[in-house]
Amino acid sequence: MNRPALSRKIYTKRASFAMVFVFLLFALLAAAFSIYELRAAGLLAREGVDTRGTVVDRSTSTTRRSNGSTSRNYNLVIRFAGPDGAPVQVNQSVSRTLYDSNATGSQIALRYARSHPTTVELTIGQTGRTGTVVAFVAAGFGLATLLSLFVLWRGVSAQRRAALQGERRMAQVTDHKRVGKAGSGRSTFGWNAGTIQGRSTPQRTETLPDIGTQVAVFVDPRSGRGWWEGDF
Repeated sequence: MNRPALSRKIYTKRASFAMVFVFLLFALLAAAFSIYELRAAGLLAREGVDTRGTVVDRSTSTTRRSNGSTSRNYNLVIRFAGPDGAPVQVNQSVSRTLYDSNATGSQIALRYARSHPTTVELTIGQTGRTGTVVAFVAAGFGLATLLSLFVLWRGVSAQRRAALQGERRMAQVTDHKRVGKAGSGRSTFGWNAGTIQGRSTPQRTETLPDIGTQVAVFVDPRSGRGWWEGDF
């Protein structure tokens, strides 16, 4: 019996393969932002100078999300005297409540770091709290990365066993199903091998075997799952 040759498709065709990189990217971004915020919080705790500044400008912007919804962003430009008396100007993202309660020209309390005056917080301790929350978010994405790796490892292990040790069966092609965006030209086909059913990974639509034809599948002896020979 000819065994299918294993290729990188057994990794890259899995949804868990993409999820590993997505979750890892978000974990790294969240971790980097958390470290930045916690370092700023430490600097403010050690060198914090409490003062008052003047709101010299206000602005709002709208961000459109990928799902079509929008969110509103609020910013205050604040000017204050630094440690040497020279004016310092910062652009701070704020809540809508803080934005609405501070018109241009109004005075606002703030804390800045003596050695780095542009490191500012308007609510004392908020920088540290934000850093801590984002650290938990980073940990959550890290856990999701590990879970995705486990799912990927388990699926790949089963498919490798099917290719190297599994029984070869003949299955009947039962249907075709288009996947992806319209016009992508990608489809899958379902197959039935009696007690085992499955679907192929996405293929070019014109290369799919006809419905009713026979295809070879290999079955993992441990999990009982099967894969079409073209999916290895």
